[in-house]
This record gives sequence, structure tokens and C-alpha cells, in this order.
Amino acid sequence: MDHPAPVDALEEAGAEVRVWIKIDCGYGRVGLPPEADTVVALARRISASTSLRFAGLLSHSGHAYHARSPYDARRIGEQERSVMAEAAERLRAEGLEVEGVSTGSTPTMAHVERLDGVTEVRPGNYALYDYTQVALGACAASDCAATVLATVVSSSDTRGQAIVDAGALALSADRGPAHTRPSFGRLYDDYERGTLRHNARMVSLSQEHGIVDRALPHDERVRILPNHSCLVTACFDSFYVVDGETVLDSWRIWRGR
Repeated sequence: MDHPAPVDALEEAGAEVRVWIKIDCGYGRVGLPPEADTVVALARRISASTSLRFAGLLSHSGHAYHARSPYDARRIGEQERSVMAEAAERLRAEGLEVEGVSTGSTPTMAHVERLDGVTEVRPGNYALYDYTQVALGACAASDCAATVLATVVSSSDTRGQAIVDAGALALSADRGPAHTRPSFGRLYDDYERGTLRHNARMVSLSQEHGIVDRALPHDERVRILPNHSCLVTACFDSFYVVDGETVLDSWRIWRGR
């Protein structure tokens, strides 16, 4: 929460839940400024509730997705950590119990040096990674766990392009980080070695098909590293869990809808 109105609504509904106060650590999307008096007032309001429990302070360093280097991501992560730790100490000095201090984003977690004052981190993309994280220097292509296997269904030397059977409903419409050459995903050159093709990209998507910017052999299987694994996995009902070319299992994807 970053406003008393939803707190009032929860209390009126009789909800018995833990409530976090959202802090803006520099992202600028949502949350209270850490130094604002409203943070203390809202914490007091939640702590005084008969049904709600003040869980602590929560932030998300989403601006790390605009980092241009690992150093920049590390700086943003340390900024978030220090801002949150100081805000928590300020509340404690006011006599309020701060149970949790929750921070995190995948780019910052990849380069974090210290987490003093933090009780949990939430790097959601960290479990699978994707091409955005590769481009941000958070991981290598060999670290990425979620890929989309597609087939070349049409190819033209004249047009200099190939069509695969994976479109927006398989790859999402995320064009990746702004500071890289735009694409809708990268193709592996050697999946076992974790190397990407430098001469072929997914450059356009329709609902069911994707265009690669070079001709490829008909019926070739291509393994695509998506820009955004979170959105891509939400397009499917299950993962195929593989070890090389061997399918070990199938895991259902719980989208919660």
C-alpha cells in the first residue's frame, strides 16, 4: 500500500492480512518517498488496525532494467538497499516494529554486493532468465532456462527471411531492452554451448508466426531465447523439462487466472 484508502477498504471488508508499505526507491512508478512523513503515518495506521498486520516495507528497483552496465545495476541495487534500510530504522526509531524489508529486481540481484538491513529479495525473473538479462549483463545465454522450440515453415532467399511457427502468442510482444537492437527474441547457434546466432533475429511477429531476418532451411528446428520469459511462460500451459534433447518431465504452469 502507498495510501490509506485501500487500507480502509481492507479493514472495512474484515480482511485479516499482512500489509506492506510500498516505498519508491528511485523507480518512480509507485510507492511513497522513503523520507516522507506519510510513511510513518501509514505504518501507524496499519499497526493500529484490529484485523491488519503491518508486515514491513517493500520496494522494486525496476529502474535497473535501464542500467547500461553491471556497475550501474550494482549502484541501483545499493541505492535501493540503503534507502530501505534507512527507512526501516526511521520507523523503528518511532517505536514501530518493522518485521520485513523486502527489495529486489533480477538485474540488481545478479550484481549485489551486500544486503545489510534486508530480510528478503524478490528477483522474479532470476529463476529462468531471458535475453533481456543477457543484454543487461545479468547472465550468459547458457544460464537461461526457458526457450521456445519452433520450426521453419517457410523460407525465401529472395526476401532474405524465414517464417517460424512461433508468433506473439508464443513469444509475447516484448521488444527487449531499449539500448539494444530491437528484436522479438534471439536464436541459439549452439544450444548446448549456450551461444547465440549473430546473423539471425526475430524481427517481426504476427499472432501465430514470426519472421527471422535471414533465409533458413525448411523444417529446421530453431531454439529461440525470448526477451521476457515471464510473459512467454504465461502463454503456455506447461514446461517441457529437458536435459539436452531428452525430455525428462512436463510441469504444469499455474497462471493463477
